[in-house]
Amino acid sequence: MRINTLLTLLTCVTALTLAVALYGLTRDVDRDLAVLALSCRVGEGLLAAIAPVASLGLLWLATAGSEPGAADPATANALGAYLLKVRGWNTDVGATLFAVGSTLFSWLLLRGRMIPVPLAWLGVLASILLVVGLPLQLAGFVSGPVTQFLWLPMAAFEIPLGLWLLIKGVRTPEVA
Repeated sequence: MRINTLLTLLTCVTALTLAVALYGLTRDVDRDLAVLALSCRVGEGLLAAIAPVASLGLLWLATAGSEPGAADPATANALGAYLLKVRGWNTDVGATLFAVGSTLFSWLLLRGRMIPVPLAWLGVLASILLVVGLPLQLAGFVSGPVTQFLWLPMAAFEIPLGLWLLIKGVRTPEVA
């Protein structure tokens, strides 16, 4: 759990770094949309920073035992169940912010013709799928394995995009 907490904080820093980098690449295409996308990705990063609180609460419940201030077993079970739910909700809300930011950044990359057009369209469509599917999952309308399959188009976009950016970089945006 302690290592998980540290890795989660690293995820936060990574999300914030990526948000700033994508903003830097896309701000000349449309500054307002780039700021909105940056804000969504910063929100995702901040939610990632809050996530360890629930994990640390679970760790405390599991190790408190009979020390002063420890919860009785029934209360500990109830709090543990709640904290596990909070972790899931936090992940779903953060993923939704990620999807909105990804939709906007993908649109800006497409509009600026900064990456290959088919790859940019894949990013837009994969992101929109998540923007629709994740809130439905959070509200309980969608569940089961289909929720994992929602991420496959995003993986098909992000892995080639990452390689493209590392190898080729981006073209200077074509601003109208």
